[in-house]
Amino acid sequence: MMQQSASQLSYCLLDCRTDLRPLRILASRELIWEDWTVGIHVLGASHAVEFRRGAECVIELLTCVRPEYAQLPLIALQADTPGEACASLPRLTCRVRLIPFDLALGDALDGPFDTDCRLNLAFPFAGVGAAPVTRIGWRVSGDRLTIETVHSYPEEGRAVRSESHFVSEDPQL
Repeated sequence: MMQQSASQLSYCLLDCRTDLRPLRILASRELIWEDWTVGIHVLGASHAVEFRRGAECVIELLTCVRPEYAQLPLIALQADTPGEACASLPRLTCRVRLIPFDLALGDALDGPFDTDCRLNLAFPFAGVGAAPVTRIGWRVSGDRLTIETVHSYPEEGRAVRSESHFVSEDPQL
């Protein structure tokens, strides 16, 4: 099994379909938000959020392994340094912030998320010590979807938090 590191973790937002199967989906949830079908996936010590509506697809990825994709990302950030960015598409806006932190501070999500709006999964791990954990929480408030994640790297004593805020815009306005 490949050793992953917080220094390899990178964020991208794509305006195209991408095959997530090679990234090893360990757990998923699906929800309907506005007129989007949203798939939330734990990919080991990584995550993907897929927005689908008809032929449209927007994907948020925070991964150590970059999948194949045909277009340049709308947003691309390295997760081992603090960063934030925003991108607007027709009818969807994304604002993301990445916060690397010392794992001694804990690996809990900061935001209030209902129990049924969380995924928590330890990555299969054969090493000594704690297993890497991915935590995802989401909250819907009308035309806004907030997603927070924590990706821990116990062997490095580091973790990365992502905070993504999506706004769906009404085409009638």
